[in-house]
Formats: sequence, C-alpha cells, structure tokens
Amino acid sequence: MEEISIHNRTLGEFFAARCQLFREKDALQFKVRDRVVTMTYGKLLETSEALAEGLRKKGFSPGDRAFFFCESGPEFAIALIAVHLCGGVDVSINPDTDPDLVGSEIERTGCNFCFFDDASQADGVLNGISAHAVILTWKKIKNPHTTLADLTGIKGGVIEKKNRSVNLFRKRMSEDPASLFYHRSAQINNPDCIVLSHSGILSNIRSITSIVSTTELDSLQSCLPLWHSSGRCWLYFALHHGCCFSFSTTADFFILMQRFAPTLAAAPPRTLVDFHKRILEGRPNESVYQSLGRRAYFLMNHLLNMARSFLSGQMPRYSRSPAWQENLFFFYAVFILVLLSPIKWGGDLFLSDPLKRKLGGKLRAVMTGGEIFPSATDHFFRTLDIPVLEGYWMTEASHILATRVLEYTGQKSRISAGTVGPMLPGTELKLI
Repeated sequence: MEEISIHNRTLGEFFAARCQLFREKDALQFKVRDRVVTMTYGKLLETSEALAEGLRKKGFSPGDRAFFFCESGPEFAIALIAVHLCGGVDVSINPDTDPDLVGSEIERTGCNFCFFDDASQADGVLNGISAHAVILTWKKIKNPHTTLADLTGIKGGVIEKKNRSVNLFRKRMSEDPASLFYHRSAQINNPDCIVLSHSGILSNIRSITSIVSTTELDSLQSCLPLWHSSGRCWLYFALHHGCCFSFSTTADFFILMQRFAPTLAAAPPRTLVDFHKRILEGRPNESVYQSLGRRAYFLMNHLLNMARSFLSGQMPRYSRSPAWQENLFFFYAVFILVLLSPIKWGGDLFLSDPLKRKLGGKLRAVMTGGEIFPSATDHFFRTLDIPVLEGYWMTEASHILATRVLEYTGQKSRISAGTVGPMLPGTELKLI
C-alpha cells in the first residue's frame, strides 16, 4: 500500500497511517477466557483491510452508513476501522436500547450494513428492514446472516491473501460526516442524532495530545463503551500514539489492571467511586481496628492533599481572601504537613503501596469525565499517587473541551480537585 501522509484528513486515512507507522507494536489487548491476547498494529491493519474488502464486495461504498448495535470489544474496533477504510460512516447506539427504536433509526439514517453481537439480536431488529446483518464473530455459524469470518476469508486463523481495497477513504472529505451517535435521547420516539465530522474528531485528538503527554511505550486500558464518543476518543488517542489499547468492562476494570498493567486508564466517575467505596468498606472478616485505621489513613491524606494544594497554588480560588485569612491558611497547611507527613509514610507501606501493586504497579493517571466526580474519590486516588485527569466531556464537541493536565517538560501540572482543568488548545467556550 502506498505511503500515507501523517496529516490525515479522514478517520480511514488516520487508521491506515497509524497502523503502518507502528506496525510491529501491540495495538489491542483483550482477555479471551483465561488468557490475554494481543494484536499488533500490522495484524490490526491486515484484518481490517480484509474486512473492508469483504464489505466492498458486498456493496458497501464510500459515503454508505453502517449501524453498530453491539457491545465493546476488539471485533467492534476492527469493524469500525474497516468501515472507515471503505470511506463509510458509522452510526452507533446504546445496545440496551429497545430493538423497535433501533430498527426505525436504521431506516431513518439509511444504513445498508448493521453489526450485531449475535443472530437473535439481528433478527429482533431487522424485521422487514432491507439491510445486511453482520455478526461480530470469527466463528462459522449456520444462519442466514454474514459473520466476520465470512467477510474476511479467515480459515483456521489465517487470512487469505487477496487484493485489498483500502484507498476508498480518499473519496471522502475532512468535513464529511464520520460518526453519528445516539445517546440517552434514543429512548424517546424522535431521538436527536449527533453528527461529527472527520476534521472535528481528528482535531480533538491532536488537542488532547498536546495536553496529555504519551508515547508508544504507554498502554491505555478503558472500560468506556465504543458505541459512545468517550470510548472512541480514547481508542483513537491510543492509536494516535502507538499505545496498546486494552479492553475491559466496568465490572472487571480493576481486576484486569493487575494483568494488563496499564500506564494510563479511562473510566466513568461511577466506576472509580465504586472502587473507592469497596476499599473503604474493606474485607468482611477484618477487625474493627483495621477498618478504623484504614479510614483514618485516607482521612489524614485528604487533609494532606488539601494542604499541599493550597501551598502549591493548585486549590481553586473563587474569590480573594483577606490577608490575615491567607496567612492563617498558610500556617495551618504547614502545621498539617509537619504533623501528618511522617505518619503518612508509615501508612503508605501497609495500604497505599499494596493497592498500587493491585492496579498493575505502572498506572500514572486515570482519565474521567461526563459526570460529577466526587472530591472524596479524587483525594483517594491522589493518596495512591495516581492523579485523576477529570475533564469536561461532551459528544457534540467531538468529545473533550477541557481536562486536567499532567506535568511534563515545559508545562506545569493543573490538577485541582473540583475542577475540569484548562480548555484544550483551539477550543472556545461561551458562558450564557
């Protein structure tokens, strides 16, 4: 395949370019039964190209739309990349949505291909709708629907060599629609559809890159759904940097961290809050002293974090305080640091360090947004020396408008509890 410019105009061009650039690196990581499976960028491109060729032969053309009504996973990611290699437009909806509503939206958006997790799901949605159903499985199954195995020509795990048709994305323009999203509003009879362009999505990814310092040596684990713009955002972010993207669910997010050992993670606030609560509640068979000691440790660290924030200028200030009050806060913060720091160092050995090892031992930041993030959970992760990069996330803005900043060369960290950090470069906000 010919060389592709790094200045990508469309998502299809972006996927092809990144997979070529990081061909030998691990791209996707996921759990299959009890083992961890990895897929390189080269294998990801080869498989996606095979699927794109299969879709093209079935009649999928540039500008056509493909509907995704399925759970997150590597098959979803491969199918998504294949659709954009064909120059197509993806349409996504929450897999918990009423099938009758899904069918009407498939007709409304004019989708001629639909991706499902299983055949029964496809039968329930495509009742009388003339669209090709593709089941996201690599197994050969006996049903009237097409599978990924049928489209890619996989036989015994080996992809048949055939001519690839991957330059169809060149027929698309940067301002053309790339993705259509239905969120909570899809539960009503006349849902609104959020349309995002190629340029909007890629511009947002480049802006995040200038804020969150990442290299191809990093790995990113996410439990955010790919049918939602939040899950897509961090998948694209990982691919942009040549990181390994690890799939998990909200249920096994922290369990799989010990196996995947990511350096970065992305999760909704409620997942982080639930983990915080489980740690505070402790084990059923522990003593009252252990429970009280753990709660006292985290309360003490909460006070220490606030003192450090004040002394470093990281505490949000919404009004100017009198000089005497500032001096009082200063001496109080210094007193807290001097009194509690020695106790904290001892507590870290028994509580904080073992917890960090359970999270893989390499985690340096967690990205979250979309909902209110409680300050207590914020300070809990700060106690573990794992900063939470809370952001202002909104699908209509191609996802991220503002986010907290990690410190790196030439830039000061901006991690203040109760804030979503500074706006991304090139972003404008208006308060009304």
